[in-house]
Amino acid sequence: MLNSNNFLELIKRAAVDANEQAQPCDILFGTVVSESPLRIRVEQKMELGEAQLILTRNVSDHKVKFDGENVRSFPEDADGSEIVIKNALRAGEQVVLIKQRGGQKFLVLDRRAEI
Repeated sequence: MLNSNNFLELIKRAAVDANEQAQPCDILFGTVVSESPLRIRVEQKMELGEAQLILTRNVSDHKVKFDGENVRSFPEDADGSEIVIKNALRAGEQVVLIKQRGGQKFLVLDRRAEI
């Protein structure tokens, strides 16, 4: 049987759980402190390493293949060619991250726009 203290704690926990469910992720800002290995300092509190980071194409080097469908304007003799987009993060850059709820993984979404 629940006493009044246990019942009150149960209600508090339910309220906290409901609040967390309404916010499935946290948006954070960080600064790249090292390129290799990649390390990002988040809001002066913690430093994240490569194992904790998930990179998007916006913040990483990647290849693009010219095939006429994914590029609107390209030389006709370039069909089938690949180019490397050099978009890796550099030390000192500001980034926007999304923290996975309940986990220790962080999606590096993009660079922070300069105002």
